[in-house]
Amino acid sequence: MKARRKGTNEPFQKVASVCLCSGGYILIKDVEFEQELEPTLDHWQDVRERAAIAAMQGLLTHGGVACTELAVAREAVMYADALVEKLKED
Repeated sequence: MKARRKGTNEPFQKVASVCLCSGGYILIKDVEFEQELEPTLDHWQDVRERAAIAAMQGLLTHGGVACTELAVAREAVMYADALVEKLKED
């Protein structure tokens, strides 16, 4: 495993051990990580943007939508927002 300090352009270096908050070091071969996945606002904004793009592609491919670009964009965002809300519920 390689790592570097966040926010730097330093080269990645091989990790030999990990320092725990409770004290002590553990060899990297004996370490297991648990990543806490808590969706952030940035995450949901990214999901919203990707969903809007996909919705717009679907609307344009299958036709039958309002004829102006702005109307298509609004409808795509409407579908994206509905999808994001549903995903947040689950």
